[in-house]
Amino acid sequence: MTPLQAVQVIFSDASLIPIKEWKGLNGELGVYHSQDHDYYYLLIPSQDEHYTQSYPPTDRDQAISAAEFIAAFAGAQERLP
Repeated sequence: MTPLQAVQVIFSDASLIPIKEWKGLNGELGVYHSQDHDYYYLLIPSQDEHYTQSYPPTDRDQAISAAEFIAAFAGAQERLP
């Protein structure tokens, strides 16, 4: 399951689209935008559990900044479309 598919299942929201995604040796993470609800979601999935954080529409830059910080700390590289 891709990170996009995982976040769509976790939030039961097929309108989620990726804003930025990263992949590292220890896993993947991403920032996703809900087109139906206009919220941004940060997702760090793992095999058994996941971490999510939601941000209102006004906090898009904060969501991306938080994900970039986590990705840099984890040594993950940005995935390009």
